[in-house]
Amino acid sequence: MPRPRKKVTLDFTAITEALDRGEVLKLKELAKAHRTCAPVIKRLLEEHYGDSVSFIYGRNGGIRRTHSAPEWLKAKQGSWIGYTPIHPPASANPHLSGSYNIV
Repeated sequence: MPRPRKKVTLDFTAITEALDRGEVLKLKELAKAHRTCAPVIKRLLEEHYGDSVSFIYGRNGGIRRTHSAPEWLKAKQGSWIGYTPIHPPASANPHLSGSYNIV
């Protein structure tokens, strides 16, 4: 019979306020404070925040707020009005279109 899962409750308002202030939270410290392991805390934070937080490894790492694109840019990403390709299409260059005879 498997062990029952431990119920972990995080104070997301305090975490959100700390992230908004620009503080870097340590995953290991949060796990230690809640008497659980880091993967459990990471899973809970990923479920709650989604892509708005990032986890950085290393000595200077931690949990940080991800800088996302502004809303006006997100709305514009779907439209291709005024799009100019860097490279012309293959049909514009006769050497790139058609069949090849490799000998």
